[in-house]
Amino acid sequence: MNKKSICCLAGAVLFICGLVLLLAVPGPQAVGDGDAAGSAVSVARGTDLLGFLLLAAGAVAGLMFTKAPVIAWRELSAFFLSPIAYILMGAYLIVVSLIFNYSVLGSMRAHLEPLFGSITWLTLFLCPLITMRLLSEEARSGTLETMLTVPVTDVEITIGKFLGALAFYVAMQVPTLVFVYVVARQGSPDYGMIFAGYLGVVLLGSLLISIGLFISSFTKNQVIAAFLSIVAIFVLFIIGGLGRLVSADFPLFGLTINIGKIIEYADASVHYMDFTKGLVMSQHVLYYISLVVFFLFLTVRMVESHKWR
Repeated sequence: MNKKSICCLAGAVLFICGLVLLLAVPGPQAVGDGDAAGSAVSVARGTDLLGFLLLAAGAVAGLMFTKAPVIAWRELSAFFLSPIAYILMGAYLIVVSLIFNYSVLGSMRAHLEPLFGSITWLTLFLCPLITMRLLSEEARSGTLETMLTVPVTDVEITIGKFLGALAFYVAMQVPTLVFVYVVARQGSPDYGMIFAGYLGVVLLGSLLISIGLFISSFTKNQVIAAFLSIVAIFVLFIIGGLGRLVSADFPLFGLTINIGKIIEYADASVHYMDFTKGLVMSQHVLYYISLVVFFLFLTVRMVESHKWR
């Protein structure tokens, strides 16, 4: 076996181990009250952290000998070479700073839950602006067809674009760590809850970026790509309300399936809000990971279709 095959195999093993660890250990909400509950919460959070580290290590190992990191670095560099990116980052940080000032400092409590809750709707507009040019600009300028003729796979192009946009999104969140220092000076914050909140921010951003990347793959107009992404994400944010209005049941293989519950489960904001409360639950993590993989798969198929146009 060559080095690439060994790294891909090792990455798959680490990734699966991380998923198993997240699924095997009950989340913090599954424990009782008192000192034993606090100890169980700490153990659960520590195990969750180990699971996510294994997931990250598996992803890094699997991509090490591919061209995806090179494409990701190219995309990240392109973001920071554009003045629009700095304007976008500055506007985002101004808004979150105002939210922090009024909702966190104003409440005189050492927690960031109101801030994480507000970020939900900020990402509705932020992520489409990040992703609108990823593939639409490549298709408009003709560079996408050029990329498809060089020895690089459709999967590497898609993952590289996704990782570059995600890295820029994470870089925009890094300055907000100053808020953690501020609340630490104000009181004794729950760092486990803060970690869970930032994890939710990253997972939510990953999903929205994968949706935006997919939509940018079938249009050459950046404005249209941004608009359609905002609409798609908005629907994903409010679909839970529709699910609560539907109560129809139907039998399937001896089981009773509630359509409303299925629709409600598709709501991205519902899965995110538990992270803001410090709860890292396996079903929420799997929701985001599975949808990210699904939209990346669709994007690969769309990129592949450009070869036949």
